[in-house]
Amino acid sequence: MFFMITGMLFLRKEMHIEAKDYFFKYMRRGLMALLTFGIPYAALKIVMTQGLNISLLSKSVLAVVSDSGFGHLWYLYVLIAIYWIMPVLKNFSDKATDDEMKLVLIMLFVFDFCTPLLSRLFDYRVAFCGQILYPTFYVLMGHWLYENRQGFDVRNLCLAIVFCVLLILGINVFDFKSEAWVQYDSPIIAVLAVSIFGLFITREWKDIRFLWTVDRLCFGAYLIHPLFIQFTYRFLKVTPINFSLYPVVTVLFAMFFIGLSFAASWIMRKNEFLRKYVL
Repeated sequence: MFFMITGMLFLRKEMHIEAKDYFFKYMRRGLMALLTFGIPYAALKIVMTQGLNISLLSKSVLAVVSDSGFGHLWYLYVLIAIYWIMPVLKNFSDKATDDEMKLVLIMLFVFDFCTPLLSRLFDYRVAFCGQILYPTFYVLMGHWLYENRQGFDVRNLCLAIVFCVLLILGINVFDFKSEAWVQYDSPIIAVLAVSIFGLFITREWKDIRFLWTVDRLCFGAYLIHPLFIQFTYRFLKVTPINFSLYPVVTVLFAMFFIGLSFAASWIMRKNEFLRKYVL
């Protein structure tokens, strides 16, 4: 969803950004977020697993470089790469016809979603598997969906969402290689994400002030939320599976973590450095 929003915003024909701004403005913010949050998170993980040692700082920096710190930061690495190729994507989206855009989206969907799924299901490596960076599909799809939002049927989008959710539940219940179906490059996840995104952009939003306030807090909530999860699970040793009503408690845990994360994001935005260079 984040990648589709990026494509919707940056690939609009009326959006004109110089290549240097992608590198020195948007990529810089991603790198600052990695340094500001990635190094402390990596240090925390090392302390939890190895204890304090004299090489903690160097190990933490190397962990950020190798993406072996907190796993959720993978999004920042990919986003930085997307900004790196954004001038090329923008040039293509501005000049491509609708048929050319559809052809590229279909190609990306086949090679970066369908082929990897078949490879995981049958335990057979396919040479064409995942060679084109699947987030590119989401970026271009976000742009195409926004440009064609008037032609979507809300009922069909809702049916697609329900179908995907039921399919995921069924796969998990019958344990039909469930992990293979729920990766970020899974066709089911792609259809589900595209349908949800399409549902939101077809709606006319009258009062966006509240949404804009929430939007300003989302990135901070993304950065900070694992801290609360790690503290609760690793230090307090409390997880949803400790309770008999596991599904209900899982939802309550999620609401609790979301609330804490947005509150922490609001507090972090009070810091001028974080607000100006990171958030």
